Amino acid sequence: MMKKSKNIKEIYNEVKNYDLVITTDVPLASALNRNTDKPRLGLLAMTPRQLALKFGTVYYDRIYSKSELILEIYKKSKKPLRYIHQSVEKIFEIWNHTGLLESCELYLGQEKELLGFFSEYRTVEFAMENFDEEFYGDKKIAVAGLELFNVLDRQVLPKKDIFYENKELLSSEEFSFSENKTYLFNSYNDLINSVLSLVNPKNQNEVALIFNTDSELKNIFTTGLSQKGVRVESKSLLRDDISAGRFLSFIESSFNVWDHSVKDVLFAESLFGINIKREFAEYNLQGYLNTDEGKKIFLNIYELMTGIGDLTFSELLDKTEFISGKKFNPELRNVFNITGLGKNKITEDNFNVLKYFILNFDIETGKSEQGVLLVNASNAAFVDRPLTVFIGMDDSWTRLNTDKAYVEKITEEKKDLEKFQILLSQGKEKIYLAINIRKNQPVIPCYYFNMLSGKDIKGFGDEFFNPVFALIKSEKKKRSKQTAPKVNSGPADFESYISPSSLNTFYICPKRYSYGKIIPQEQKSYFLKGTLLHCFAEFYFNYPEYSREKFDAILDLILKKYSGFLREFNKDTEKTSFEIGMKVIMDFIDSQNFDYEIDTSKNAGINNRESNFLFPETGLGKRYLNTEQWLKKELSGISGKIDLASGQTIVDYKSSKGRKSETDLIKEYKVEILGKEKAESANFQTVAYLAAKREENPDEKIRFIYLYILLKFTDYIKGIQDPEKSITSVTYIPDTFKRYIISNEFYDCLYPKIELLKTLSYEIFRKFILDNFDQINFYDLSSVTEILENKIHGYLLENGINHKHFNKRKDETFRDNIIKPLFKELNKARTGSKEYPHIYKDEVDEFLDFAKETLKEINEFKKSDFPNRPVYDLRSICANCDYLNICTGNKLLTADED
Repeated sequence: MMKKSKNIKEIYNEVKNYDLVITTDVPLASALNRNTDKPRLGLLAMTPRQLALKFGTVYYDRIYSKSELILEIYKKSKKPLRYIHQSVEKIFEIWNHTGLLESCELYLGQEKELLGFFSEYRTVEFAMENFDEEFYGDKKIAVAGLELFNVLDRQVLPKKDIFYENKELLSSEEFSFSENKTYLFNSYNDLINSVLSLVNPKNQNEVALIFNTDSELKNIFTTGLSQKGVRVESKSLLRDDISAGRFLSFIESSFNVWDHSVKDVLFAESLFGINIKREFAEYNLQGYLNTDEGKKIFLNIYELMTGIGDLTFSELLDKTEFISGKKFNPELRNVFNITGLGKNKITEDNFNVLKYFILNFDIETGKSEQGVLLVNASNAAFVDRPLTVFIGMDDSWTRLNTDKAYVEKITEEKKDLEKFQILLSQGKEKIYLAINIRKNQPVIPCYYFNMLSGKDIKGFGDEFFNPVFALIKSEKKKRSKQTAPKVNSGPADFESYISPSSLNTFYICPKRYSYGKIIPQEQKSYFLKGTLLHCFAEFYFNYPEYSREKFDAILDLILKKYSGFLREFNKDTEKTSFEIGMKVIMDFIDSQNFDYEIDTSKNAGINNRESNFLFPETGLGKRYLNTEQWLKKELSGISGKIDLASGQTIVDYKSSKGRKSETDLIKEYKVEILGKEKAESANFQTVAYLAAKREENPDEKIRFIYLYILLKFTDYIKGIQDPEKSITSVTYIPDTFKRYIISNEFYDCLYPKIELLKTLSYEIFRKFILDNFDQINFYDLSSVTEILENKIHGYLLENGINHKHFNKRKDETFRDNIIKPLFKELNKARTGSKEYPHIYKDEVDEFLDFAKETLKEINEFKKSDFPNRPVYDLRSICANCDYLNICTGNKLLTADED
C-alpha cells in the first residue's frame, strides 16, 4: 500500500534531542535546521557530503570541486576535455554505488587510467570514503532515512564505537487521494492557466510546483509567472547569460566568417549595440559590406572577426567591451583564469575547450532565494513549502534505473518508491493536477501508483485518484505590468480593403498578421529573385526588341541587384537560373496574343520607374498599362497588384520551382474544405483577384494564368522550350455551379466523351440534376453515384435501354463503363480539374462574404488587440512562426498537436 510520509515537524520532534542528524535529503536537512527552537553549537542536521567537506578541510590541504578536478586532469593528461569530463562523471557514479575508489577499476575500461588523479586531487567523495568516525567525538547521532543512503553515503556513518539510531521517514498511515481530489484537464492550456492562477506575488514564497522540470513546462511556468510579477527561486548560470553566449557565438562565427549570411551574425546587434536592417538578413557578409549600411556599422566588426586569431581571449573581451561600451559578467573572466585560457591565442581547439567548460559546468553567477520553488518530480523527496501543486503525475515521473553491473536495481527501485511516497505527502495544502486525455488517448499515470496500490491503473479516471473534472471559467485576461504591450497593426483607422497576402496571413493567425504590419521583413533570396524576374517580365512586355538585343547587359544588371546572395559556389548556378527564367518569360509573352494598352497619360514613360529598377537603369520609360496593375475595388474590398492583364485575362508570375494543379488552385481558398483537412494555410490570391476583376465585366468569363517561370528549368537547359508546360490556368464562370452544370455549355462539353448522353437528352439530363441537386454532395463522388446511379439506370430500363444497347455483356459493366463516367465528370466539375478549371460565381460570392467578415474582425481587433489564434489551434503554426520568440501568447505548447 502507499504510505504517508511523516511531515517535517514530526521528524523534528523525533530528532531534536540528538546532537547530530544525518540525512541525504538537503531540503529536509535545511528544514530541520530552520525548526531548531534553542541555541546549538553547530547545525542539527547535515548531509554526508556536508560532513565530509567539513572533515576534509580539517585533515587535507585542499578539497577540490568536480570542475577543479577535471581541469587539473585536463592540464596534466593533455587528453580531450570532453573525454575527461565523461570519464570523471562515470567514476563518480560507480564510486557512489560501490563506496570504494579502488573497486571502480572493476567496471572501467580506458577510464581507469585516470584513477590515480582522484587520490592526488582529493574531492568530497575521497573524504567520504576515508571518513574517520572519531571526528564525531561523543555526539548522539540519528540517521533520517537510512534506506535513501547510497553506499558511499554510508561510509560517513559511524561503524564501530558510536551508535546511531535510524528514523523512518514514512509513517504507518496509508496515503489516499480521498483527502485531496485529483483535478483532471483535457488540455495543457487549461492546466497551465489554472496553475498560474494559483500563484501571486503575495504567496510566491509559500508555493512549490512539482513536475518534470526537464520538460517544456519549466519555460512556460517561468515565463507565465514572470508576466504576473511572480519571482521563481533559482540559480543563474554563466551558460544562460545572454552576453556570454553571444560572445561565444562571435568567436565561433569568426572561424568561418566568409561563409556567413547576415542573419548568422545578428547576435552582434546586442553584443555591440548596433542595428542591422532586417531586409539584409539573408545577404552574405561580403554582399552586405558592399552596401552603405554595411560599410558604416559592420566593417570594423568584420575586421575584428577576420583578425581574431591574432588575439588572446582576454584581449578580445577587452576590445569587445570597448566597442560595445558594456561590461560582461565577471565570471567570464574568472573562467579565463581557472581554465588558464585567458592569455592563450584564440584557436578553434582552445575555443572548443572554453565553450565546453561554460556549457557543461554549473558556473554560478547569481541566486534568487525568493519566489516559487520549481521541484523536479523525478529526483525530489522533501519539499518545505506549505502549498504544493503536483502537476502531471504521468509516466515522466518514473525514474529509470539502467542495467549496469554496479547498480543494485532492486535497491534503487525501493529508494525511488520511498521518495515517491514522501514527495506526494509534501505540503500542508496539496493540489493534484493531471491531464486526462492527450492525442485522443488516456494519459498513463506514473507506474509507481500501480506498484504501490497493487491495482491495474490505466488512467487518471480510475477511482483510485478520486478524480473530478476541472471547471474552466472563461475570464477576460488581465494584463499585468510585466505583460508585453499589445501589438496593433497601426492606428485604429478603418480598413476598407484587404490584399490576398494579408488575408492569407490573418487566416493563419491574427497575431502573426499584426506583427507583420509593424515588423520589417527580411529580404529572402527567393523573394528578391521573384521580384527581379517580375521586373524583367514587365520590362520585356514594354521593350521586347531592346530586351532581346541587350539580354546579357540586362542579365548583368539583375545579377548586380542579387549580389548580396551570390557566393563563389552558387554564382554560376544562379546566373543560369536567371537566364532561363528570363527566356521562359520571353517565350510566354511572345506566345500570347495580348492587347497592348498604351499609356496616354501625362505621366507616360515615368510610371513604375521607382518600383522597377530596369527602367531608370536603361533610361527607358514604361509604355503600356497592362503590367503591374493596382486593383482597389470598392465593391469587393480587395486590393492588390496584378502582374499582367489583357482584356479578360490575368497573368501572375511565380518563381517557385513547384507547380500547383488546377485542383490545388481551386481548393486552396475554400475554407470549409480546409477546415475538414485542418490545413495549416490558405491562399486566397486566385479567387480574390477574380472577385476584383469581375467588377469590370460581371457577366464575362475571366482566365487567370499562372506562369511558373522556373518549373521547366531542366527542359530549357536541354533546349526544349515549351512555355505551355509552365502554365496552370483557371477560369471564372459567371454562373453558379448549379446553373453551369445544367447549362447547354456543360452538356455540350460532356457529349463527345460520355457515351451515355447519346441516349440521354439534354432535357432529361437537366431534369435529373435539378431534381436531385440538393441531395448530392458533388465534392464526394460516392454521393453523386449513390443518388443518381439507380435513378438513371431505372430510367434507361423503362425506356428499353439496357447493357445490350451499348454492346455490353453484363449489367455491371454497363453501369461501370457507361453510367458512372458521367458522375466522375460531375465530380471533377465541382472539385476542379484540367478539363474543368472553374471557379463559379457562387464560390466568389461566398469568398467575398468571408473577406468582408475578416475585414470587420480586423477593424474590431485594431480597437484593442489581435489575438493569438493559430488556425484550428494547430501547434505547428506557432512552431514555424517567424515571430515565435517575441510572441508572449504563443500556443507552441498548449495548442492541438494534429
